Amino acid sequence: MPTDPYDEESGPPIDVSEELQKNYLFTHHHPVYWDDLLFTLNKRIPGIRTMKVTQAHIAKRFIQEGLGISFLPHSIVRRELIEGRLMQPHFDLFELPTVSTYILVKKKGELEEEFINQISNYYFG
Repeated sequence: MPTDPYDEESGPPIDVSEELQKNYLFTHHHPVYWDDLLFTLNKRIPGIRTMKVTQAHIAKRFIQEGLGISFLPHSIVRRELIEGRLMQPHFDLFELPTVSTYILVKKKGELEEEFINQISNYYFG
């Protein structure tokens, strides 16, 4: 979600149900989890307004501009969270979906193993 003027320690707790009701939810920028996630969200929180956005970087930009909120894989928003350009509120309404990342290599030698380790540590470390 977009940042607010408070810091983590002094700001009021964020009510994710309220945020989902008052903001547009950008959806379908990741092909794996949106159908199930929307089904579960609509069962728990009535009146969610959605907008399909086909690319994750566009959804991130819309969120940074304060136009709405979304559910994005952590690996995609890692930098923005560190730099304070996005916020990740605590979400405990239900278990969020997970997304797998795969690296395909023709052969797995020492160089490929080092590359996989570097990527894994940077994004998921």
